[in-house]
Parts: sequence; structure tokens; C-alpha cells
Amino acid sequence: MSARDIRSQLRSLGANADEADKLARLAKDLKSTPLPNLSAETKRDIRTIPGQRWQLHIYKFAAGGAVAIFVGMLFVAQSALPGSALYGLKRSTEQIRTFIQPSYTETLIDKRGEEIEQLKQNEAAPAQLEQAKKEYEKAIEVYEMRLDTRKQTPDDSQNRRSRDRDNRDVRSWWENRDNDDRRFDIRQRSRDRR
Repeated sequence: MSARDIRSQLRSLGANADEADKLARLAKDLKSTPLPNLSAETKRDIRTIPGQRWQLHIYKFAAGGAVAIFVGMLFVAQSALPGSALYGLKRSTEQIRTFIQPSYTETLIDKRGEEIEQLKQNEAAPAQLEQAKKEYEKAIEVYEMRLDTRKQTPDDSQNRRSRDRDNRDVRSWWENRDNDDRRFDIRQRSRDRR
């Protein structure tokens, strides 16, 4: 493209004659300037589209954000109650923890009992209470299976008696839960009257 063509295009775009002449001379000077002797690596870097670098950063940011959201959901799910959307996620994390740490099954029984109490305090639907009771029974079954599958060694007899006593305590609590529920309701009513 000649200097005359550049001037005419600039004038058609609204540039005055002085501006068009100066820009045309600058274009002519740039065209006549020799190119620097660049290495092949530098030429490759110049040809690289800047957007490609940003895409890589965007993918890293998206992956980090997804991990952060998932970890946040795991944290929030730990307070979920039966019947809520995140309760399945909570149960999955507990199963993984039980696999890694078998003694955690004892803690699960307490957690299931606390969930039942919270549902009663929140006056949850009967279906949610029924699901919570089933989860409690499952926790007891898992605990009993764990006790049955453990091998008893001669030095373990004292520990086994202690575990059996704990197991009887859990069973008796479950059998007397209706009485406990009535006592809890009476205590709650007396607090409400104060």
C-alpha cells in the first residue's frame, strides 16, 4: 500500500490533511525500517496468541474454584440432617472415614442419636424421623458387625467384656427410647412454661 493510498483512507475516515500526511510518513518510515535479527524462539513467542496463556490460567482458576466449592460442600454437609439434600454426601464422607478409621463407628451411633434429637426439637416430619431411626439402626448393626468380626486374642478378653457392656447399654437405650422421649417432652414443656 502506497503513502497516497494511506492518506486517502485516513481522509475518508475523517482525518485532516496534516494528520493524514504525518501518519502516512510514519507508515513509510516503519516500512523501510529493517527488522531486527530475532532468534527462532523469540519469533515463536511473538507469534503466540496472548489469549492462549489466559486460557491456561482460566482453566487453573476454574479447577481451583471447583475444588474449593466441593470442599465447602463437604464442610457444610457435616451438619445435614436426614431428609436434606446434603445428607447423602455426609453419609458418604462418614463411610470413607469409617473405612480409614474403624473405631469411628462408635461415634456414628452418637451422631445418629443427636440427629434424632435435633429432628425432634425442630418438629420434623414423621418421614424424616423414621429415616433417622433407620440410620440409627444401621449404625448399631455396623457396630455389632465390627464387634463380631474382630478376632479375640487372649489379652483382649477384658476389652471384649467392656465392648459387650457398651453394646448392651446401646440396646437398652434403644428399647427404652419411648420413655426417654416422654421424659424429654416433659422437660421441654416445663422449660417452655418458665
